[in-house]
Amino acid sequence: MKQTPRIKELLSTQTYSVEEVVEKIQVKTLLPQDNDNFFKDIIGNTNIVKYFSNMVRLLKRKRPIKGLGSYHPSFLLLGVSGIGKALTVYSFAKEMNLPIVVIDSEKLLQDFSIKIVNGLKGVIAQFDKCVVLFKDVNYSNMLDEGKMTSFLSKICQIKNSFPRSFFFASASQFAFYPQFFFGAEGFNNKVSFNSPDPKDREKLIKKFIANIPYDENLDFNKVARDFIGCSGGDIADILNKAWISCLLENKPKLTYEIINATIYSETFGNKIRKMSEKEMRLTAYHEAGHVIAGYYGSTDYKVSKVEVVFRPQSLGLTDPETDEDKLSYTREDIKGRIIHCLGGKVAEQIMFNTNTSGVSSDLSNATTLAESYVKYFGMDRTFGPICLQEEVLPSEYLNSIADGKIQEMLIELESKATEIVLEHKDKLIAIAEQLIKKETLYKEEVMAILEGDKKPQTTSTRGKKKSQPKT
Repeated sequence: MKQTPRIKELLSTQTYSVEEVVEKIQVKTLLPQDNDNFFKDIIGNTNIVKYFSNMVRLLKRKRPIKGLGSYHPSFLLLGVSGIGKALTVYSFAKEMNLPIVVIDSEKLLQDFSIKIVNGLKGVIAQFDKCVVLFKDVNYSNMLDEGKMTSFLSKICQIKNSFPRSFFFASASQFAFYPQFFFGAEGFNNKVSFNSPDPKDREKLIKKFIANIPYDENLDFNKVARDFIGCSGGDIADILNKAWISCLLENKPKLTYEIINATIYSETFGNKIRKMSEKEMRLTAYHEAGHVIAGYYGSTDYKVSKVEVVFRPQSLGLTDPETDEDKLSYTREDIKGRIIHCLGGKVAEQIMFNTNTSGVSSDLSNATTLAESYVKYFGMDRTFGPICLQEEVLPSEYLNSIADGKIQEMLIELESKATEIVLEHKDKLIAIAEQLIKKETLYKEEVMAILEGDKKPQTTSTRGKKKSQPKT
């Protein structure tokens, strides 16, 4: 139908120009010749990279594959910020030799009116075929479910208007999405990204500090263990901050100590001030108690670092190494972890005949572990193989017996922790006094004390987990 001047005028009021919509929600467009991302350069998520590499090969076939017809997938990418979701999409566009249009969903959410939606369609329509990425479609950040449903509907509407282009949406967290957001009308593939494993973290570290002067003795494997659970973006950010700290302190090279200190500052907050002599002594013996109880009371305990530093949420902490390959725990493992938790409390009692409020988080952790041991894992031999989760609707009688078993277990293991700390009181004192002098002890220094004349332990597990701080 021929459009009259009046209809053209009405249509023009229902859309922003390409330039206007690009400015309003900061749409980024990149042509293939300006895109220098390739799958071969991505570190981590090897299986996902292989999946998309194969997908590119499938989609670039000139002849359709029997049984698939005109296969045209779209993807919802799930994973924390900085994990490589956007990099994967940029690489997909490069390998497909297509332009990419990147839309900031948080900015789009502020105004997804008809004018904005039509303007976005105008941006995409510049290309016969392209890759479109809606970044950060995070349902969990939206308070109004009706607004979010409408927003997701508009995204699907845009997607379905361009059947030749490839659409991606990325989300930092997975929450409930309306059913229409999946399947034929929405995004028909979900891909979950995981944090990099130890080997990939080591590769990322080497990549990010390649142009920074660093200590020639820097142990990359050791540094990688400190970054357990971090995304590539997290690692890059922390290493950048560590290098800035180097420059501020007039140090010529990046060292392990500076990297480690930056990680702890980011995790637990910066040091506030030096503690009084009394607080320092109490805290040092508390943390030394954790080390002694953990080392002699557990089957595979390995300490990574101990410190007595006044931070926003802690006075000190003991950080054990955790084997990333260990996926389940035995009775002995859980009992050893409880003994480790109670080591600080019994050390205070032995050395000062008192207890501080700093044991609260330790007791909370110990109680949670004991509760799991008895109620959920069926590990208590006398209580039996029973799981008392809420959906099981346990009776008051069973809950009462279970609570008694938990209390009994905690009292028994506190007694065991006391025996251990008393037996190795000399090493408790040695570690505590060194902490008072230095504030921070690393694994090699602690192991030299624990093993006496033996050489410091060098064999370690592949990763570590941040401990709960003393509060």
